[in-house]
Amino acid sequence: MTQPSTTKIARAWILKNAKDLPADVERYVEEGKESGMDEGQAWAIAWSRYCKYKNPGSEHCKQDPSDYFKGRSAHVLDRYPALSRPRGWKPSELTECPEEIVEENLKEFTNATKPYVKDTERALKELGCSGIEFKFSADTYGEDGSVSYMFEFKLPEGKDGVLYLDFSGDFEDAEVERSEQFDVDDIEDWTENIPCPPTEFSVVKFMDYRSRELLVRGKITLDIVQEAIKKTLS
Repeated sequence: MTQPSTTKIARAWILKNAKDLPADVERYVEEGKESGMDEGQAWAIAWSRYCKYKNPGSEHCKQDPSDYFKGRSAHVLDRYPALSRPRGWKPSELTECPEEIVEENLKEFTNATKPYVKDTERALKELGCSGIEFKFSADTYGEDGSVSYMFEFKLPEGKDGVLYLDFSGDFEDAEVERSEQFDVDDIEDWTENIPCPPTEFSVVKFMDYRSRELLVRGKITLDIVQEAIKKTLS
């Protein structure tokens, strides 16, 4: 059985919605055709843009917004640069770093932090602190490329102490293989460069509960930890 072409599918859309065709869809079609798409592809892209970004609640849109484009939006927009970006467009909204890459990057990132954590714990012991415990948090890693350790301890005079040791780095492009069925008779493989959380940190700092910072340049020493504790108590 012969599969319908994208043009036939597009014409079916046009006939179905001829009386109340959204003006934005017509505009998107013209943009697509000006960018080099054939008519069928232009209509398919136009409806996907309309239903994902412009008016997901429209009666014309039968799918959940997340079902449109499904990982290939940035590829389409990069392939046809004359297309206007949806209002408020950000790369992270169209292409997300695959979970397996995030997990692998986080593993490398945290492995790099371990010497600093050990040096901090060693310095606290040398300063006479006891009951030293630390908790790890990667809640912000996927958003801004940072992780945090919270050290809790008792000072020699019996007071409770808390220090936050933060590490942060810059997102890096990762090459990701994609394969997607764009339309009924159009399956395509391609490669995307997608911003992913860092594998290395560039900034190390101690923080107190009032978010005051003490940047660490180089190795963590007893003097740096002592200064961080003083800042916390001041």
